[in-house]
Amino acid sequence: MRAQRPHGKNSATRMSLANHRLEGSPQHCAVGHPSRWRAGGPSAGTLARRTGHMTKHDSAKRVDDKGRAFAGSQLQVQVYVARRQTALSDAVAHALAALRQELPSIRWTAPLEADLFREPVDRAFLVALGLEDEADALRQFWPSGGPNWDALAVLGDGARRDGVLLVEAKSYPGEVYGPGCLATNLKSLQSIQDALGSAQQWFGVTGGANWTGRLYQYANRLAHVYFLRHKVGVEAWLVNLCFTDDGTTRRTTAAEWHRALPAFKTELGFPGQIPWVLDVVLPAGTCSDLLETAEAG
Repeated sequence: MRAQRPHGKNSATRMSLANHRLEGSPQHCAVGHPSRWRAGGPSAGTLARRTGHMTKHDSAKRVDDKGRAFAGSQLQVQVYVARRQTALSDAVAHALAALRQELPSIRWTAPLEADLFREPVDRAFLVALGLEDEADALRQFWPSGGPNWDALAVLGDGARRDGVLLVEAKSYPGEVYGPGCLATNLKSLQSIQDALGSAQQWFGVTGGANWTGRLYQYANRLAHVYFLRHKVGVEAWLVNLCFTDDGTTRRTTAAEWHRALPAFKTELGFPGQIPWVLDVVLPAGTCSDLLETAEAG
């Protein structure tokens, strides 16, 4: 996931790419420069993303002029949506089958190569889901500058919408943690706290679980599931897309993911599986998966 910024006068928090300390000898994209991902310590851009002080220059370092990411879960999402879409849809459909009998088609609407792989936020998030008429409702629910969505999809064929998928992608468990909510604007902070509190109540979370702490990014994604299902009346699922053996960052096995995922849910106040949340584990691709196909086309 992408970065988190403190709120300005009228903007809400973005998520942090937490604990991004590269180890070993990571694999680098041909379009990038290896010095951007030095082993052994975070770069200045990484520190900026951790602390929330993200600049346009820092963001630009993570992608080339066509929006193609150099490394990490951002690269992996692009590989799957642009080059391995059938495998991605099959994996999500398999996970979704456990929650509903009918399996509609899956149409991925972001990130799109033709749109420079931009990650939708705020109104663009709703537009990608065909829900642009709900922009006012979203503004009332959550301050501007909300989550940057790794990927989005619509369930159903043509004009029919049977539901939507909100995707959060990670290459290793440490990425799930962040510095917490960094809102400084009191009005924005109050809106966020109100939204999270309503979502907790709707999900049936009790016991004082901290949704503004280190799992804030996960929590605010759950809040948007609540918004779509309860406020808008659209069936929505959050997909935790977990990549294994990502050579561009910290390698993780499927077994490590399966051990880590229940701990996140417990910390958020859920004794077991979270309703309307899918955990999908897929093998990581490589830079060449994205680049060579594009060049061949």
